[in-house]
Amino acid sequence: MALHVRYFEDRFGHIAWPPNSDTPLPKSLFCPECGCRQPYEEREANTLPELDRLQARLTDAARHRDQTQWQADSDRMAAARRSVYDRIMARIQSSSTTEYEKDFLREYLKLREERRAKYHSRFLCDRVYLEAREFDRPRDPAELLKENVDTSPDQPVRSEDLR
Repeated sequence: MALHVRYFEDRFGHIAWPPNSDTPLPKSLFCPECGCRQPYEEREANTLPELDRLQARLTDAARHRDQTQWQADSDRMAAARRSVYDRIMARIQSSSTTEYEKDFLREYLKLREERRAKYHSRFLCDRVYLEAREFDRPRDPAELLKENVDTSPDQPVRSEDLR
């Protein structure tokens, strides 16, 4: 059985999938990354190595898009958190706020930061899990998260850890 996977590629390397195999090559397609219309060339992947390279390119593009979106969302949320923090601090410094309210607001700010750290670690765990499900091969968690993980080379690997 021969493989014939058709796709369109522009001069910047953006890939578009035709809706079906009979779709003719369009003169230009809308590029979602830069917002302009680019001329595309028709390409075909006919072997498993070509398909693997195509999948790797698509995965890298999706990762880049997701990382860019995540960074933009993080920046927006940081600005919103900073705004709330500033309003609470103004309330704490106000002379009309009682000492009880000031203590409550200070404790609220501490709790808020603790909870944010907990949910951020959950997000990272989910990300590692989904990465492992998609790319079924053993990977170093430090490489994946780009964080240092405390592992001791002197510590033996237990059989329970391998299950």
